[in-house]
Amino acid sequence: MKQSAKFQKGQRVGVYNSQGSRQIYEVDEVTCSGSTWTYTFLECDTKNPVGVGFSNGGYSRYWQEERWLSSV
Repeated sequence: MKQSAKFQKGQRVGVYNSQGSRQIYEVDEVTCSGSTWTYTFLECDTKNPVGVGFSNGGYSRYWQEERWLSSV
């Protein structure tokens, strides 16, 4: 049986970026991707979608896996 997602829509979470620093965002959508939960985010104040940057190739994406998130 699959575990439920650790975070829910509207919850504030810490998201780690490619520099290893943590930004606080609001969870927008929660999606099950195979055996992994993935999340998209909004800026807490403006509610604009957030892209998470990565050093691997210098790109960003609008989702992140649960293992890279932390409770705030």
